[in-house]
Amino acid sequence: MKKPFILITNDDGIKAKGLKELYSAINDIADVFIIAPNKVRSGAGHSVSIWQNIEIKKTKFYKKLAYSVKGTPVDCIKIAMFNLLRKKPLLVISGINHGPNFGKFIHYSGTVGAATEAALLGIPSLAISYDDFDNKADFTNAKAVIKILLKNILNKKIKLEKHLLLNINIPKGKIQGVKILPKSLLKYDEEYKKIKYKNKIYYFWNVKETKNYKNIKSSDEVALKNGFVTITPLKFDITDYKLIKKLKKLRLEKIIGSELNQTLL
Repeated sequence: MKKPFILITNDDGIKAKGLKELYSAINDIADVFIIAPNKVRSGAGHSVSIWQNIEIKKTKFYKKLAYSVKGTPVDCIKIAMFNLLRKKPLLVISGINHGPNFGKFIHYSGTVGAATEAALLGIPSLAISYDDFDNKADFTNAKAVIKILLKNILNKKIKLEKHLLLNINIPKGKIQGVKILPKSLLKYDEEYKKIKYKNKIYYFWNVKETKNYKNIKSSDEVALKNGFVTITPLKFDITDYKLIKKLKKLRLEKIIGSELNQTLL
């Protein structure tokens, strides 16, 4: 039986343990294409390389060849789809990310950015993150979750739409269950700390969680902290359709259009 064709990538870089663990979790049931940034690109979000050339190198990845890209996770997806692949993958899996991606941090995540680009291109995708930043983290539970997900996707118990993106976070330690939840609205205290080193001034981003938040009982972050695998479906049409109707009722088009005509006469 022919194996399904699946593309994997990440934002932690081609050498990251999480990418290797993802490959080892699915390579027995899938034909895997590997492409990832040449170095850590955490926080790259949905960015693309515009003003620089993108270098691509082939590199050994277990017994396979993979592609190392001097660019962002989104660059990896675009280059694979537009230049390297002869056929469309059944699925794109981005991860396994070292550390969770929930709440507002979804918007900054290169892991989610790569999966988003795949979904925008019409390929169902999974962004998978594990709540452990340790480079020596034990990915056993994360791999088990991925295997079960993929098995149910392949036997079509989980039906994939072409623009589907599931953001999945896996807890460290014992798994209490699985919950499908919206992203959290937890708020954070943020600052850029100023430090002086060798007579130069540097700034680094520092984030602290606050207790001033909403939806504490029904968010991905809270469930993850309580030991649950969280699944959050994401969509990409950010248009506010209710506000469109309100602005039309306010005759915004005519008011601005009329004044603009008078100004340009």
